[in-house]
Amino acid sequence: MARRSGFTLVEVLAVLAIMGIAAAMAAPSLGAYVRRQRVRGALDLLAGDVQYARMLAVRNGRPAVLRWERAPECAWAGLRGGYRYSVGLRGAPPGAAKRATIRPAGGPVCVHMNGGDSLVFNSRGLLVSFSNRTVWAKEGRVQDSLTISVMGRVLRRY
Repeated sequence: MARRSGFTLVEVLAVLAIMGIAAAMAAPSLGAYVRRQRVRGALDLLAGDVQYARMLAVRNGRPAVLRWERAPECAWAGLRGGYRYSVGLRGAPPGAAKRATIRPAGGPVCVHMNGGDSLVFNSRGLLVSFSNRTVWAKEGRVQDSLTISVMGRVLRRY
């Protein structure tokens, strides 16, 4: 009689059961990892636009503003945050501003900032409030932050 090679049905089902148990144990930590990466990506996008606003002010010799637009989905952020914002020169028509949305595939990443609902950079690229600003981003229970110094530098801690 010739030998047959392969796996029996019982062996295949046992391997599938072990793989299912391992996947079920990894799923919660994978979900938290994905949320953490969404929050970090949102803050990276925001950091780029903060630098854009700063350079816009320096290049044009006029103050530039990054202003948050309130959003009902971000109730915890109150008057000082949301997930949409615009960047433009102070006194320019509203249509001239760059608009951005921090809304990755899983839904909005809500952002809150201390000290007001906008960042203003003067023509030298300095923050007008003359105090550091901290921006917090949150999705679910995952939260991260970045700080914008008076000199206009964005400080991140990873």
